[in-house]
Amino acid sequence: MYSTPSCYLKAIHDANQTWTTKTDDFFPYGSDAHSYWTGYFTSRPTHKGFERMANNFLQVSPTMSDMYGLGVCKQLSVLGNVTGLDAGGKLDDLRRAMGIMQHHDAITGTERQEVADDYIRMLTAALRGCEDVTKAAI
Repeated sequence: MYSTPSCYLKAIHDANQTWTTKTDDFFPYGSDAHSYWTGYFTSRPTHKGFERMANNFLQVSPTMSDMYGLGVCKQLSVLGNVTGLDAGGKLDDLRRAMGIMQHHDAITGTERQEVADDYIRMLTAALRGCEDVTKAAI
């Protein structure tokens, strides 16, 4: 038992213990005999690019909100004939979709294909909702 981290580190140092160094490769990680998790930093580049593009659209919203007290979709709703399009709700849909895209499998691209397809479907629907508001306003 040690009273402080410093006491613990001093005891470790005083023990003068030598630790072995692991020199072999840590990758690829395999979850079973034929499933290796390689390339997750570079997998699904189109999926990751689409998420970043959607995030760019979403990031404009707080700026517009600060300047005008409205979100992007909501701001556009006052410019054109967008009655009945629920601009604020459409922006909330995009926020929810982007929240789901932060899941550890979505970010790394390690999800199953069916899940990846669902992520894209959800993000596309949310972006289209805001796109409808943008088109109506213009």
